[in-house]
Amino acid sequence: MTAIVSTFLDVELGKGKYLFFLIALSDYESAIREQLDKQWLPFGADLGVDGTAIKAYDQKMKSTWDEIQQKKWPDAIRERMESEQDPYMLIIDKKFEEFNPIEHRWSIVWFSDFMSKPESIYRFFGSLAKKVRAGEDIFEWTAGVAKKQKYSKMAKYFSIKPGIFGASVDVKAALEDLAGVK
Repeated sequence: MTAIVSTFLDVELGKGKYLFFLIALSDYESAIREQLDKQWLPFGADLGVDGTAIKAYDQKMKSTWDEIQQKKWPDAIRERMESEQDPYMLIIDKKFEEFNPIEHRWSIVWFSDFMSKPESIYRFFGSLAKKVRAGEDIFEWTAGVAKKQKYSKMAKYFSIKPGIFGASVDVKAALEDLAGVK
């Protein structure tokens, strides 16, 4: 399923397992943005009833970005969110309004990691949707991919720790794991 919304605050999980939020602060054109614009609707359709791909109307990007920023993120994640120029995707399994990064599981996919291969976004989305439809635990998968990143400055957030339930995903490692892309 796919939803285009004015606010993330009203987004509920419904019958699906996961919510996939596309977060963008600017509308600068890039190869990454072009691929996301092309692939977001097919990704939502591919998720079927097991997940919802959500993005804000272009006019509401700033206000929905602010809604994301109001959550209690670990410092390193917040810093990256604030400095990121390309869109990223937040994955949660709770109603957005109730979601708390300190208490609930989450993952973030940084699309800037696709800089050298933006045309691979469709493979990532297709493989991710397949895992969701197969009933795999996406948070366990993202934590596993994140653990493969030995030298990341955010490595301390990759394993589930008390008070920190998220993972930040290296797209290159994810592509290698999901689709065999090198």
